[in-house]
Formats: sequence, C-alpha cells, structure tokens
Amino acid sequence: MSGPTTHPTLVYYVGDTILIDVQITDARGNILQLTDIDVKWILVDEQNATVAVCAIGSGIDVIDVNGGKIEISTPSATLAPGMYRDQLRLKTQADGYVTTQMVGLIDLKPSLPGANPM
Repeated sequence: MSGPTTHPTLVYYVGDTILIDVQITDARGNILQLTDIDVKWILVDEQNATVAVCAIGSGIDVIDVNGGKIEISTPSATLAPGMYRDQLRLKTQADGYVTTQMVGLIDLKPSLPGANPM
C-alpha cells in the first residue's frame, strides 16, 4: 500500500492562475475511472487558514474520465506572496472510501511592480 504523492514545490507568481494536472490512481498505482467520485482540493497559507477550495465543477475539471485525469485551476490574484500547502482528496460515492491523492508546497512569489492586474 502506498500513501499520497508528494509533488515537488510548485512556483507561481501573484496574479498567475494556479494550474495543476493530476492523474488519479489507487493505492497500487492503477488509474481510476472518474465516475461516482467526489474530489476536493484545498490550499492553506502559513497560518493554516484555508485560502482556496476547489471541487469538480468549481475549479476542478475532469479532463479524461477513463484515464483518471483532472485539472485544478484557481486564480492567485487575491493571495499574498508566501508558502502554501495543498491537499487533494478523493471519495468514492459507492463505498465512501476516502484517500489523499496528493500533497505538497506551493511557493507564491511576488510579481514585478506593474505586472498586475493583467
């Protein structure tokens, strides 16, 4: 049995759209079909305050149902520069099985003066 994937530190700049592609797998690394599931992605700041929450249809798009691929997308324009932590969780509706798929750090850098807003 394996635990969640820890992604490398992702670097974005204030004003960038945070965009993360993920392939959902089971504990053995087999690709999961994305039917009858709930997916939730959470981003917290250095004080552990939740600053973004995405779900399917609200910041998470299913790109390939049979291939287990999703895309997480959220703007960072309202976020301050700093280190953030993220977590992606999955719940199967049939049996209520919950698993953490991915965790990691996001380093949000300040943009150059005058770069925002676009």
